[in-house]
Amino acid sequence: MEGFLAKKDTLVDTPKYIRFYRQSPVDKPDVSNIIINNIGEAKYLLDYLKELDIEASLKELTAYNESALLSWPNAPLKIGRVSYNIAFANKFYTHSEPFCLGAQLSVLKAKKPNRNHYRFLIVNGFGGNLGDSLVGINAFDHVAKVLKDEIGSFSVDILLGIDANPYNAYILSSKPYIENIYFAGLSLVDLGAYDAYFDTTGLINLPNYNTSNRFDWYLWWFGLDPDSIDKSKKRNSTTIHYLANLSVQELLKDIKGKKILFVHKASVPLRTFPKHIAAPFARNFLAIAKDCTLIVDSTLDIKHPRLLDLEGKIDNPEKFKALCAQVDGIISIDSFGLHLADACDKPCVALLSSTGASCYTNYPTVDFVELDNAKNLPAYGKVKVSDEEYKEIEAIYEKSWRTLSAKTVYEKLYKKFSEVSPSKPRIEITGDLKLPSFCNVADTIGFIREKPNNLYSKVTQNFLNSISLLLKQGSIFVGAMLDTKVYITASKICAFFGKVIAFEPRRLKFQALCGSFAMNGCKNIYAYESACAHQINKINVIDFDPQSESDPLAIGNVPRLVSINLQTIDSLNLDYCNMIALCAPSDFANSIKGAMLTINTHKPFIAFGPIAKQNIAVACSLVKDLYDFWALEIEQNSQQFFVLATPKSKNITVNGFLKINLDGEENVPNTQN
Repeated sequence: MEGFLAKKDTLVDTPKYIRFYRQSPVDKPDVSNIIINNIGEAKYLLDYLKELDIEASLKELTAYNESALLSWPNAPLKIGRVSYNIAFANKFYTHSEPFCLGAQLSVLKAKKPNRNHYRFLIVNGFGGNLGDSLVGINAFDHVAKVLKDEIGSFSVDILLGIDANPYNAYILSSKPYIENIYFAGLSLVDLGAYDAYFDTTGLINLPNYNTSNRFDWYLWWFGLDPDSIDKSKKRNSTTIHYLANLSVQELLKDIKGKKILFVHKASVPLRTFPKHIAAPFARNFLAIAKDCTLIVDSTLDIKHPRLLDLEGKIDNPEKFKALCAQVDGIISIDSFGLHLADACDKPCVALLSSTGASCYTNYPTVDFVELDNAKNLPAYGKVKVSDEEYKEIEAIYEKSWRTLSAKTVYEKLYKKFSEVSPSKPRIEITGDLKLPSFCNVADTIGFIREKPNNLYSKVTQNFLNSISLLLKQGSIFVGAMLDTKVYITASKICAFFGKVIAFEPRRLKFQALCGSFAMNGCKNIYAYESACAHQINKINVIDFDPQSESDPLAIGNVPRLVSINLQTIDSLNLDYCNMIALCAPSDFANSIKGAMLTINTHKPFIAFGPIAKQNIAVACSLVKDLYDFWALEIEQNSQQFFVLATPKSKNITVNGFLKINLDGEENVPNTQN
């Protein structure tokens, strides 16, 4: 684990994330500005500075090694195979004793007595690839049992990197003890919220990783004795979303005979079966295996009546998991499919180009074929090499792939068919996964006498669709009088280093919002009991009474007058702003008027609605020189519109929307056009 501190205030805006890095004096740094450099986040900052023609090198950052970070008095303990400040004060120590975690937890309890709940962090998770996460989290189940037995109540957060596959969250969040999954570096002050952490930074270069059984290695690195755990318990399990399962069932319903999945593409070239060689291999295999259909999820240059090409249809890892669960057998390179074969209890032959079969001795349904002379190939024992290095050895590996015998693979796979007795796979069909919350109920608070409003439901969906496309990690989102689901969804997208601002002037609705935010663990939402306006003030409006029938698009529902606060978006003095979203009954024109400094400075996207056709021009008038305007009729013939304003500087076209010309009434959206 390492950290860095920017030497100048810098806003980094990339397609993956946006983040404001603050500088502070090197001799007395603000620990909230020191960022954990997980999987090269510092490189993103340096690369961004270079793009801006700023002289960028390591001198632009102050680097902190792990010792420096852990010298902060509030830093957590480092535990696992390598610990810090446990065996010796202020020193790292590599433990040789097989089971070292138990003693470390005793030290933790002694240092932090009278705790009812302990929080742990896994820096770098189990690696950035899906297979790493699947094996790692199943191994960590054994660690979790030790944690529960030794210290009682605990939760685990996982810090991944900017470039980690986002679907790792689906794999990891299936475990009840996982609470938060981060894809960007925490600050040092955030690190202080944890009692202890494990660290797998530089995973493929850690001791014994490339030569050990993967499951055993995770057990060992996290401080357990692999030999103390029965081999039958070193198996993978996973969940599959029911919609993905149904989708794959439909794709495979007409196949007769054995269904064999051929996974030839890995995340890196070193472990990939080259397409131009995999195609004749597939043709040869089909010539031998006359009772099967061969299924691929990545197109091969081959036409055959018993080859099913699902490229583009298996478009996410959930469907890939469902595919592995529904076929009869699997042929896979060293990748996600190999580990899923174990979870799904499927006969499998793994084609290994750079790792040995000893890495997967706990997979009883899997047999292995190593490339010819594999141990003498230049990258044997590695899971990946740089692109430049692979180009130099590519011809050597292609020559070895060409010698792979389809007959050998067929014989090994069909032998496994006869050996593997039907058993219950370790998979669970589930609905939508939710990360656990620090409250008991992860739901939202509503009002039972709020009458259904189709216009409100549809405009809420418009807001949800917009934020899913326009927000990213680190975004700052400002909303007014939106549905609770919009704020919570934005909170998840913006991540812990982003921010969601929620304006809600109706007192009881404001309190319900705050309760929902807490129940869903939305720590990055800041709620204001105010309405957006053009000035800071107070006004009287009719009151909202939850015991009387109400309309979600109305300010109130009883004739009693109450005073509400007015606040401007500009008064927030935001470092940056990515999107402003306003829902009726917000005053759209005055809300925008009170945000003009923010709009001129940061050019956020602006979305609002429902709004009547004749009012669109007035609401948009203040920013018409800066923005293009796009409208979508919310319900057919309703004459109520959802409007999205995009900065002219971004030159964006919004498909499915009608572009508005504010110069004349005739160009305002017309449903008859």
